[in-house]
Amino acid sequence: IELNPQAAKSLDIVVVLDLSNSMNAEDLVPSRLRVAKRAIDTLLRAFPGDRFALVGFAGVPQVLSPLTNDLDYVAEILQSVEPGDVRPQG
Repeated sequence: IELNPQAAKSLDIVVVLDLSNSMNAEDLVPSRLRVAKRAIDTLLRAFPGDRFALVGFAGVPQVLSPLTNDLDYVAEILQSVEPGDVRPQG
């Protein structure tokens, strides 16, 4: 599926981020988590007029940021989360 930011007037986008300990694996450089965070940050910048929510999961899902158009806030939360922030680990 190809996403086109100009195709819709406004989108509500929910991003789900794995925060299990396996995301610290370094099979991707520098780690799976850092690569995922970069990809999500790129997504945030591609859709500046839309609302984003961020959900983290390990054993269970947890809302880290509710739907908001304050993308700086979502980016700040995104950069601060680490494995272990969502419990229980699964």
